[in-house]
Amino acid sequence: MFLDCRVYHHHTVWVYSLPYFGCIAFFAAFQLMDIHYDGVATIGWVFFVTYVLIITIVRKKIRSILSLNGNILEDFMSCLLLYPNAITQAGCSFFTLLTFYLNFLTLW
Repeated sequence: MFLDCRVYHHHTVWVYSLPYFGCIAFFAAFQLMDIHYDGVATIGWVFFVTYVLIITIVRKKIRSILSLNGNILEDFMSCLLLYPNAITQAGCSFFTLLTFYLNFLTLW
């Protein structure tokens, strides 16, 4: 999905980032709303866990495409506890894959 978006439809990349941004924005909004409305932060945590699950699925797909060692629990825990680092690592792995893919296409 992401490789197809980057290679063929580079002007629509922002559409694929809406779920990620939406989950984090709703998480922050519900955390701030908890100041005035008690218990609303729980809904925010649901959005955060959804965000973590989405990133975990992306890392799992990258891991399977690049044949990297690891498991889904490792991906989930790294996304839950260190999500900025997990996103950076997934981005670097993705651009490695993209470079390999583009180099492969130029050989033909």
